[in-house]
Amino acid sequence: MSSLAVAAERFAAGEPALVAGLDGEGAVLAIAAAQADAAGLEALHELAGDMVVLALETAIAERLQLSAPRGASRRRSGMQLATPIDATDCRDGWSLTDQAHTIRVAADPEAQPRDLTVPGHVHAGQVDGAQSRAPSVALELARAARQPAAVVLSSVLDRAGRPVSLSTAQGSDRLHALACAPIDELCGLAVTRRSPLESVGCTLPTRLGDFRVLATTTADGGEVTVTLIHGEPAARPHPLVHTHVACLLGDAFGSLLCDCRRRLERATDEILHAGAGMIIYVKPADGDSFVCPRAGSA
Repeated sequence: MSSLAVAAERFAAGEPALVAGLDGEGAVLAIAAAQADAAGLEALHELAGDMVVLALETAIAERLQLSAPRGASRRRSGMQLATPIDATDCRDGWSLTDQAHTIRVAADPEAQPRDLTVPGHVHAGQVDGAQSRAPSVALELARAARQPAAVVLSSVLDRAGRPVSLSTAQGSDRLHALACAPIDELCGLAVTRRSPLESVGCTLPTRLGDFRVLATTTADGGEVTVTLIHGEPAARPHPLVHTHVACLLGDAFGSLLCDCRRRLERATDEILHAGAGMIIYVKPADGDSFVCPRAGSA
């Protein structure tokens, strides 16, 4: 089985998975909201260390009419936080059993605003369109696992309460046995899942090898995604897919403040050596290509 298939299978069974954004920073633990129970929430908090948040795709948050507190705009790394919620039929909302019940109710495809009350005890948020951030990657893992696009997240913190990187989390004694979401594959799935309105392509000979370029305008806001294709990846059972966040200073000018250019060149070499693969080139989460997504991580 592929790494994605293994991670999706374990995730669908209710196991927590390690997830991070494309830059590998800000690792989080995620569980499928539809599978949440008291034991899972307790384990999530003990293993990760941060507050637990229910992350929902935009369509679910809008259907449930979740909104930010009046006069406040709360954001948390790729999410717009809403007023905390409880399931209408909760006893008091304080217990982990009640909170898990609220999470499962919110993840239910048939749930409606009347099924929830505010304010409550479960922190919930709508995931924004930044597909390179950990919450979006976690939602894509849920979709790959055939779960509702709703996940429970907790940031992985060190003993000083600081967020850690994915590589640091994987090296932890308490987390190394957990499934790790394959970030590049999931970001690639997110790009291909979004409905294209218009696309244009051409051949692109480079000093390293030949590629085909496909520029696609997506349905959700007209964002342009550029994909470089080498060989026939569709004919491979497990084609190489690399998702790269644009970094003008690193990619074009070879900045020594980040390793963006080296990562892109390494991915290109691997794909050319394999004979087929794709590089999906996306905008930074903040939309500013002058801001390096990996500054200081070289």
